[in-house]
Amino acid sequence: MSTSSSSAPVVLAVDDDDLVLDVMLQSLEELGYHPVGAANGGEALGVLEDQTPVALLVTDVRMPGMSGIEVAKAARQRRADLPVLFVTGFSTQFTDANLALDRGMALLRKPYTLEALESAIKQLMDASAARH
Repeated sequence: MSTSSSSAPVVLAVDDDDLVLDVMLQSLEELGYHPVGAANGGEALGVLEDQTPVALLVTDVRMPGMSGIEVAKAARQRRADLPVLFVTGFSTQFTDANLALDRGMALLRKPYTLEALESAIKQLMDASAARH
């Protein structure tokens, strides 16, 4: 169902691992979104500053340089209502201790299924739409 059209919501995916980012972009496209990839926080913020109509930010939590938490914080300074989906392969202990999820944020643990990704995105997008 690879239906990436201009009317599809734009999802910005950030991961420093090229293979993981490629899989994420393919998954997003398969789910009907228009994926835009960034290899680091700086690239992601550049996309947001280009006025790209990003509907959702999906970011790895642990990345060199700017972490996903820092990317989300900077993104939310530009767009306070931007839904954020964090993905991580690290343990519950790490994420729960260091990641306080604000409204419009969710966490998805790696490895995840396409169905789990779809469900997490749908919940965030539905909640975002309900607030507008």
